[in-house]
Amino acid sequence: MKSLAPILLLLCTACVTRAPRQEVPASMPPAGAPVLYGRDGTPVWNAGTGETLTRNGPAGEAKSAEGSRVYMLELYQSVIDEKEKLQLEVQSLQASLDRTQADLEAARNRNTEASNEITRLQAELEKSRAESLELAGRLVTAQIRRLEAEKLLLEHRIEAARIAAQAGPEDSVKAPAKAEKP
Repeated sequence: MKSLAPILLLLCTACVTRAPRQEVPASMPPAGAPVLYGRDGTPVWNAGTGETLTRNGPAGEAKSAEGSRVYMLELYQSVIDEKEKLQLEVQSLQASLDRTQADLEAARNRNTEASNEITRLQAELEKSRAESLELAGRLVTAQIRRLEAEKLLLEHRIEAARIAAQAGPEDSVKAPAKAEKP
């Protein structure tokens, strides 16, 4: 891009300063007059033949490769080619940027969905923990009641065995046998 600006500047100034073709008429200098030379050192009028010399561009302009029309066209063509290459590169980079932005947007959407899913799962986990704690409390209560019932049963058996032992040794043998059958 930096090399494009000087080339365009050179091209614009060359087009502006370039004058049209000029003709020097043959009758201009009087006969026997000295030969006139232009700024570039070439004679402007040939006194011997009376010919008119033609020039391309302004008088005094030296013909060089840098100022020729062909050279300027080549520079112009190279600038146009570089411009086209840069346009293709810009289009390619723009497409790449668009793809990257689309990928970024898709990643953001996935991230948002994942965050929502994490929040939902955390709420479900807390609910499961609360249910587990409630079930553990119910289980402990049920075990306490079962143990109390076993305690009452054992106390009742002990009381029955004590009553049977006080009644007599003969009845004590028969009483436990009846208690085991049911």
